[in-house]
Formats: sequence, C-alpha cells, structure tokens
Amino acid sequence: MYPTICYKTGPLEDSYSIFCDNLKIGKLGKETWFGNTITASLNNHQFTFVNKVFFRNRILIFDENANQIATIETGNVFNITPMCTLALSNGTCYRWSAGGILAHEWQWQLTERIMMNSGKPEGLFKRSNTIEINEPSDDQLDLLIVLGIYLQDIKSRRSLTTKVCGIVIVIFNILNWLK
Repeated sequence: MYPTICYKTGPLEDSYSIFCDNLKIGKLGKETWFGNTITASLNNHQFTFVNKVFFRNRILIFDENANQIATIETGNVFNITPMCTLALSNGTCYRWSAGGILAHEWQWQLTERIMMNSGKPEGLFKRSNTIEINEPSDDQLDLLIVLGIYLQDIKSRRSLTTKVCGIVIVIFNILNWLK
C-alpha cells in the first residue's frame, strides 16, 4: 500500500507536508502560532494532538470526531532520551525511539517488530526525511506516520536546545578560566 513516504518543511516553519510518489497526501502543523494543539491529516484521516506539558510531557490524541483514541507519555521535560510509548484506547502499545544527531532517525515498534522507520536526513539541519513502511497492513499506519514526524520534531528541537545550552556553558567556563 505504501512505497517510501517523504516529509518536508521550510527552515522556519512549524508545519510539515507529507508526500508519496511526489503527490501531497497529508500535512501536520500547529492550529495557532502560540498553541499546543497540532492537527494532522493523512489519507483522509484527521488527528489532533494536544500537548500537555508540566514537567511530564503527555500528548492526548483525538480522531476527527473529537474522540480520544490514544495517549503518549514522552517523559519529563528534562529527559533527553528519545523514547516513548503510545497507548491506544484498545490497549495496544507501540514504542517509538529515535537516534542519530538531533534525533532525526526514528522507528515505531510493536512487540519487537519494527513497523516503520525513518531514513537518514541528507544534511545536518534539514527538516525533511523519508519513512520506510515495514508493516503496511497495520490499522494505525496513518497515525503512526504523522505522530512519528511530530515526535521527531519535538525531540530534535529539545536535543538542539540541550546542545546549544551545553556549548554556551562550556564557552562561559573557558572565558571564566582565561580571566
């Protein structure tokens, strides 16, 4: 059903376009500039992600009828380990994990089977990538695709912020030592 999926965004944009064979099949982005609500559409499926952040990052996931269909716990805001668990309302759990510099490479697993994984980005600061589908028969495929892109965006921003803060601290320590 799915060949390789590609997702792209501009350098200063908060929204992604999702493509299959150079045809736009979906999008992902914020509803409002300051809000914590993300809307996604892929293959006529609509999803809303509401990000609840207060020391523990939790995302509530709603379908097009505003029914909550899943929850994902991404750990506390200080945790930079790129791993989390998606719990569907029917009890099924998927595990998302990321690796690589700025957490650009990611995958979804269901009971140790890799359902899908992203490719390696072409450049260090590119905000586009590809997704390889390994289990095309999964009912939650569209949700896993858009949620995977969103989680990668969250983790790569957090990873970049952590690295920049670390570099600033090192520079201040060197400057203080040189005095």
